Formats: sequence, C-alpha cells, structure tokens
Amino acid sequence: RLSTDNQIISLDSIAANARLQVATHLAQAGINLMINNPDGRQMIKTDPELLGTILKGLMDNAIASSPAGSTIDLNQSLSLETGMLIAEVTDHGEGLTPEEQSALFSASQAIIPGIGDLAAIRSAVRAIRILNGKIWLSSKKHDHTTFRIQLPIRIID
Repeated sequence: RLSTDNQIISLDSIAANARLQVATHLAQAGINLMINNPDGRQMIKTDPELLGTILKGLMDNAIASSPAGSTIDLNQSLSLETGMLIAEVTDHGEGLTPEEQSALFSASQAIIPGIGDLAAIRSAVRAIRILNGKIWLSSKKHDHTTFRIQLPIRIID
C-alpha cells in the first residue's frame, strides 16, 4: 500500500509511542531502553502508523535478542540537509556473522541464529519500503547489532 496517512507529529511523540509499544515486553524481559532524541521537539510530517511498525519491529527483535539486564538504545535524529529521519536501534545480544547478516534480507530463510524476531524485522522492512526508506545493518558476533533506518519526511518549520 502507499502511505497516504501522513500526519504532523513531534520526534518526542514518536519516541514516547515507541517506548509505550514495547514497555510491557521490556519489563517482562528485564531490559532497559535508552532513548537519545536530540531533535525531540521538531515537528515532522510522516505516516505515524508505519513509523510505529518500523520502530516496534526493530525493538521487538532487539528485546528478543538481548539478555536480561542489558540495554537497548534507540537513537533518532534529523538530517535537515536531506529531509530525512535517521533512527538506530542497537541491542547488545548475540550479534550476527556476515553470513547471517546476508541471510536476513533473503526471503528464503525461516530461522536465522542471532535474530530474535525475524517476523518483526520483515514487517519493519516492508514498512520502510512503503515509506521509500532505507535500512542498514551493522553487527559484531557476541557484541551488538544495530539497525539504522533512513526515511524521507517533511520537516515542519
């Protein structure tokens, strides 16, 4: 589907909604969420439902990949030059080998070691594509995994 549900929303609201969506899951897993949101008061125009799907999917995966007592980081910022929202979700779980990273974006794999919630990741990737965004992955086995997304948005002056 095309995204036609654009609304004006602040980055602070996006972060608060993301925290609210996973709060119970975080508490049950004994995991902390740290949010870095330096442009928080800035208003943007985007599809909040699809953006929520993306962040929830990435955070659900991070929670499933992380040991109890660890921290997940959500970083959000704007690129005023390019009109992009940049968000990163980092977990300090099992991490992925280069082969596992490649398999993640292959539709043929049903189970990938190191990925906590493959369905959540694939749902997030679908929403990113609908919004004409991009996704990158950086991971180190037994250390961390970071998903970085870039989404075109309209920055409201």
